[in-house]
Amino acid sequence: IPDLNNESEEEVNDKEEDKPTSGLVYELSSDGTYYILTDARVAETYNKVVIDDDIDGVPVKEIASGVFSVYHQSETNYPRFNALQEVIINGNNLTTIGDGAFRGCDTLSTIVIPSSLERIGDSAFMKETTALENIKFSDKLTSIGIGAFRKCTKLENVILPNSLTEISEQAFQGCAGLKYLQISEDITSIGNRAFDSCTNLIVMSNKKIDVPTDKQTKIESIITI
Repeated sequence: IPDLNNESEEEVNDKEEDKPTSGLVYELSSDGTYYILTDARVAETYNKVVIDDDIDGVPVKEIASGVFSVYHQSETNYPRFNALQEVIINGNNLTTIGDGAFRGCDTLSTIVIPSSLERIGDSAFMKETTALENIKFSDKLTSIGIGAFRKCTKLENVILPNSLTEISEQAFQGCAGLKYLQISEDITSIGNRAFDSCTNLIVMSNKKIDVPTDKQTKIESIITI
């Protein structure tokens, strides 16, 4: 099992030097207390995008629904983001990744999640995000939305924090490459078909946890002490 917790000093320094991508559009929230990333079309051909931590001292707390999605069917010339490989979210202000934010970004292999993230929306990384292999969630994450990682077929290792209480239905459905799932015993809700067709899944926990799934998935449990 790869160590997803430790980072070299060089990696940390590299992150500190990342400059926000220019041209991204941020809009002020209705109450004027934070910014929302609402448009990333300027980065359609980029392989790396860095999301700002704040705008003039006002925090960026949300990536809006569908910002990097390739499924803007309502637009005639919607962006494809065919080159996007890496997304870095600077600082520790972001709390929400909206519904379908990265849906269909099939080249995305790396995303740096800040420790402030609380919610991942429905279908956030859904469908053919085949390059995404490992992801470490923040210690404040409380919910993963419906189909959030559905069909991320190369996703192998997932560490779910103790703060997480809800895994919605179909959250990891079709993640055939998912092997190791580290899950807290404090989880209160795992939705139907959350791990359907995860044919190689091993669940690590401090107690036996019932994981609803289909007949294709044979879950092996490892109890850690």
